[in-house]
Amino acid sequence: MFVLLRGEANVLVSKNGSTIQVATLNSGDCFGEMSLLTGEPRSATVRADRDCYVMEIGKPTMAEVLHSAPECLADSQIDSLVEQSRVNHFGRGERVIREGAEGDSMFVLLRGTAEVSISKNGTSIPVASLGAGDCFGEMSLLTGERRTATVRAETDCHVMEISKPVMAEVLRDSPDCLERLSELLARRKMENEGVLREAASQAQNETKEREYTASFLHRLRTFFEL
Repeated sequence: MFVLLRGEANVLVSKNGSTIQVATLNSGDCFGEMSLLTGEPRSATVRADRDCYVMEIGKPTMAEVLHSAPECLADSQIDSLVEQSRVNHFGRGERVIREGAEGDSMFVLLRGTAEVSISKNGTSIPVASLGAGDCFGEMSLLTGERRTATVRAETDCHVMEISKPVMAEVLRDSPDCLERLSELLARRKMENEGVLREAASQAQNETKEREYTASFLHRLRTFFEL
């Protein structure tokens, strides 16, 4: 599939021997995702209307992205996420998200590497590195919480941003996915808090995980008005 990074392009289809323009693409728009995700032949022609810079996302990179998606999502829902999301470019050293900022979207790193850091006693402390296929910001997207860390590009990065309206549409079509997402968020919260390392018994782990899961399930339903 392709991401138009700069410029403008026209989407054309052939009908009864004539070429018909059906859409215009601008910076950040994706195209060709159906062939990537399903193996189908191209369903349209895309022609540059002016000088264009285009990033091609190959099957290996997209396989990593899809591997990170919750198992409860159907292929058609993943297609929808990819099709409706925007792709942004961040230069080396540029900040993608800031700790403490409000946010209602999550991100998938398509290309490049990024550093995750948190602020402690006025000092920025690196806590993780991200590579192609890694997700971040999902807690803010799914619960409305402020960003819990800063993510800064270590190299030139291309990042797909999934917004709240896009995710809300998917969740309305798949209410069972709320349960799975609640479990994932609960486990992430426990790992962040060190509960898995510090709990004295498996029973305590399970009890805490049930509490967090129930809490996140309620917050998801409230936040997405489901």
